[in-house]
Formats: sequence, structure tokens, C-alpha cells
Amino acid sequence: MLSILIEMVTRAIFFARDRFLPQFKKKNVKRRKAPTITKKEDNPFPPPQQPRKVDLELESGEYFLNQQAKQAKQREERTVANQEKKAAKRKQRAAEFVPPTQQLPAAAPAKTEDDQALEKLKEKFKKQKTDREKQSNAAKADLSSFLIKK
Repeated sequence: MLSILIEMVTRAIFFARDRFLPQFKKKNVKRRKAPTITKKEDNPFPPPQQPRKVDLELESGEYFLNQQAKQAKQREERTVANQEKKAAKRKQRAAEFVPPTQQLPAAAPAKTEDDQALEKLKEKFKKQKTDREKQSNAAKADLSSFLIKK
């Protein structure tokens, strides 16, 4: 009997403990997509070794030049690069002063039957409008003859 009582108390404590813990709402969180990995072909050989700076100087012959000759060559390269930049700037500035080219109006496309019918309707409505204006002007002129002028 005592063992049953002890078990009931332990179960009550276990279930009561969950009652006092915070209850969080379950949210549907978007999962981040796993990046697709593209495997490169495994090459058992390493890439070819890049030449050292000294090797490049030996090939071009700069290694044997004295300090003044090296500096003179660098200056020459800088001046050439500067002249190219100046020429590009000059072209860019000159392009601002070039007048824009005028586009000639394109030849009018041949009129279709629909366009011709539309033109006839426009002319008809213009003619009706001028006729109405003439009639209204005539009516105003008739009324003006009845008015007494001082």
C-alpha cells in the first residue's frame, strides 16, 4: 500500500512540474535552403608553380640593370601611362562639345483602309463643327440687329 502511495505522489509531482513550466507557441519557421555544392574534378597534380619576381627580372633582363636604369625605365612607363590617360580624358571632354546628330523624320508608312476611313471621319466632323459655328454666328448677328444701340 505504501509503495502505491509513493508512486502516486511521485507521478503527481512529475506531472505538476510540467504545469509550471512556460508554454511556448510553436512557430513555423522557414528553414534555410542548403546550398548546392558543385564538386570540382579532383586533379592529383598541383597547379604549375608561379615564377618568382627574380625569375621574371632575369627573363626580361632587368635584373642586371643598375638602380638608375631601373628608375628611368619606371619613369618612362609612368609617362606613357599618363599620356594615354590624358588622351582618353581629352577625347571625353571633346565629346561633350560635339553637337547631337539630328534624326530625320522617318518616311510615313502607307495608309491602310482603316486610316483612310478615320481621316474621312475627322474631316466630316470638322466640317460639321464649322457649319455649327457659322449658324451660331448668324443667329448672333440676327439678334444684334434687334438690339437698340445708343
